[in-house]
Amino acid sequence: MRMFLALVPPPKALHAVERAIHPLRQQRPQLRWAAPATWHLTLVFLGNVTETQCDQLRRALPQQLAGHAPLSLAVHGAGVFPAAVERARVLWLGVRGDTEALERLVDALRDAAQTSDIAVQNRKYHPHLTVARSRRPTDMRGALAGLDTVAGDSWTATEVRLLHSTLGPRGPHYRTVSSWALT
Repeated sequence: MRMFLALVPPPKALHAVERAIHPLRQQRPQLRWAAPATWHLTLVFLGNVTETQCDQLRRALPQQLAGHAPLSLAVHGAGVFPAAVERARVLWLGVRGDTEALERLVDALRDAAQTSDIAVQNRKYHPHLTVARSRRPTDMRGALAGLDTVAGDSWTATEVRLLHSTLGPRGPHYRTVSSWALT
């Protein structure tokens, strides 16, 4: 099963973001735009996970999440991956707010994954919501200029979700497998 751990913003927090993106969808139809219902902050990508690993992770997470309080976050600004805007493949929206606490949460989730025999990358965490992708490197200067000042409403992240990702012809479909409260 292809899985990841994530925070899912409430739709209310993303209305301004949706309004900012709408004209860009029309102007840049060559990009594969993510549906707002699929927007999330990936905390840890787990990749293909066995049932055994998933069960171990479910047992490890409550202890790792103990003491991690809800986070105040907001969508703010935009960027691309890779960083060369004229040859980018991913257009994303940034996140501001309790980002230091968010990084500590990501570290705890990586620890839980590793104790569950799931290999995860330990590169610097960059919180973002992916809003569009391109199959080939493309110039995203126009799209980025339209989003660099976007700001969503503040929201409180109160739970971490374990999501199962299924890839399909119309884009990915995500299903929540488990969730844990931040308290």
